[in-house]
Amino acid sequence: MTCKRILLALALAGCGAGVTPLPPVPPAPAGSLDAWREAPPVAPDGDVALGMAIRRVTFDNGLSLTVVTPKGGNDTTAIQFLVPSAGDRSEGRVAVMSDALRAGTRMDAQTVLINPKLAYEPIIISTRGVGTTFSWQVLARATEPALRLLGNFVFHPVFEPTETRDRLQASLTWVQNDSGGPSHLAKIARGSLPGLEVPTPEQDARGIFKLTPDELGRVHRCVMSPAGAELVVVGPLPFEEVETWAKAAFGNLSAPAPRAGCDDLAVRPVDPESARLGRIELGIVYGGAFEPVVMMSTPGPAPSSPEFIAFALLTEVLRVRDEGSAQNLRHMGATYGVHFNLNDAFPGMSLLEVQGQFAEHEVQPAVRQVIEDMRGLADSLTAEQLEEVKRRWRNGYVSNLSSNGAVAAAALWQLRRGRSPEQVPEWPRELMQISLEQCRDVARRWLSDVHPSIAVAGLPGRLIRGLNLSAHVRIMRWTDQLQEHKKGF
Repeated sequence: MTCKRILLALALAGCGAGVTPLPPVPPAPAGSLDAWREAPPVAPDGDVALGMAIRRVTFDNGLSLTVVTPKGGNDTTAIQFLVPSAGDRSEGRVAVMSDALRAGTRMDAQTVLINPKLAYEPIIISTRGVGTTFSWQVLARATEPALRLLGNFVFHPVFEPTETRDRLQASLTWVQNDSGGPSHLAKIARGSLPGLEVPTPEQDARGIFKLTPDELGRVHRCVMSPAGAELVVVGPLPFEEVETWAKAAFGNLSAPAPRAGCDDLAVRPVDPESARLGRIELGIVYGGAFEPVVMMSTPGPAPSSPEFIAFALLTEVLRVRDEGSAQNLRHMGATYGVHFNLNDAFPGMSLLEVQGQFAEHEVQPAVRQVIEDMRGLADSLTAEQLEEVKRRWRNGYVSNLSSNGAVAAAALWQLRRGRSPEQVPEWPRELMQISLEQCRDVARRWLSDVHPSIAVAGLPGRLIRGLNLSAHVRIMRWTDQLQEHKKGF
């Protein structure tokens, strides 16, 4: 007899033995469910206690150390080191030199390491206009050798010839691959903004051809300076211990004196006001084996500006409006969606950037709709939309702080904003205090009369005539070198 039959037999036997059945459930009183017909109002968020000890010190050579010790953290150390003087607008000489640091690190008179690793974890390198960031995640017990290795890696390179050749070839391959994708189109859009001057992939490639170990050494001496650099260490170790190790690894470095021939490597801040366009710049690029891709770029306030957070929230509102299936209704035929992004990679400004890939016959209405959305945001923004993105950003930020790497990135971001790293746990409160009227004022100032720089590829020029936009138009061909097309409209 199966278990199910045995249980049934026992139940029937129990009933036959005079067991009293359970009484029926009484019906719910009338109106008892009325309170559940509508969702209750959203209650205000309480303050979040983000426990962490934060201390900062600046060495005599101008390099600053920030140590964050989260309460209840894990047994790893996250290290982020920003060298603001080593910036690059694209994949140019400074970016290539930074990657070529993997071609040899001098530890002492006899020891040279190629691409140092700890527990198979290499140093991550990111070069942007605001500088070069070196990131590393190691076990806490490896913090001292990691700081020592990082100091030598950044400031005592070898550029071993064979390894350097391999690195240069890898950089050239990256630039060549990059020249055939949307990032190339993004550079065209950015490069039309006054003062930004973003090199083309062809210019970057030609610069790589001229690099040698000696030239990389010259570039390194020009841009790698401890003055103004920010070292952030997040982990379970006390400040005094980390300070001793950091001072031994970085404190004795001296800032190089100004050198002749280094001026062309500097990335100077761009004033966002002077980068604003008086009319739309429209670049039509012939070529490319894909459906039409549209890139837009428009300047906004710098991260240090009191308007920046409101501007970032406006970008989030535009992004949330167009995520999911809504973009197909709102921007009519977006093949892979319309994506809004805030780019703060260039000193002195931010960039609101839009990317979309469309069916050919939908490009005109979609581009017009995106511009209308930006220009109308000051009037169309609602309190509910703003609260949604504020809560989403706040909750994501708080959740991410369980990672030491995210804490290090948050501290470095606050330093880039000109704020103290003590703002890391205070950031959710600052965010939630941004008001609807503040965002509307920022939208009116930066977006209500916006004239973006636009680059379009994969689209016959005849379709552009129906955009009904007042724009200055350039026509180019997508080749190894972008050249002005001889024929106009």
